Amino acid sequence: NTYQIDNITLLGGYSVSKTFVAKYKPAPEASVEDPMLIDLKNVAIDNFNWKLMGDDLGINNSIAFHNFRLKVDEFDLNNQKVNIRYVQSDRSHFKVDLKTPLLAEKEKSTDTTSSIAWNVKVAKIGLNQATLQYNDLNAPPSPNGGIDYNHLFLQDLNLAVDNLTFDKKGGRLLLQNASFRD
Repeated sequence: NTYQIDNITLLGGYSVSKTFVAKYKPAPEASVEDPMLIDLKNVAIDNFNWKLMGDDLGINNSIAFHNFRLKVDEFDLNNQKVNIRYVQSDRSHFKVDLKTPLLAEKEKSTDTTSSIAWNVKVAKIGLNQATLQYNDLNAPPSPNGGIDYNHLFLQDLNLAVDNLTFDKKGGRLLLQNASFRD
């Protein structure tokens, strides 16, 4: 179960994914004797639209990729570790809508064991002339003016970030440059 992918290129097209509320409770996870390993290196995407909708997750997200490049050094699902050399995108559009999931009943977990925390590192991120929309549909618009962090629409977003890290200690980054129009 090892997949080695040196280059993925998507030129034009779209993908739509939708998640649903499960109608049954899944069985407890079985131990994995033969884990799936993915060795992913280079990703290039241009003029490709992706959408993820999930009533159960409370999301409606989309990305319109234009001149998107990704260089991966390590992608380890089993140890929850990702090392990315760079992410570069020109003129891409990112949209995130969050709402309360439409679950009939939210179950409280009694599991007190902790799972392995993801360890994600990105050496360089560059966004040029991007658009970022974020809407928390549970929060009303801010009546006070100024930046409403629950409802953002950033245009002409230029961003340069070094050493982005997410791990069990939290998130860290070195912001080199950021500019946008709200």
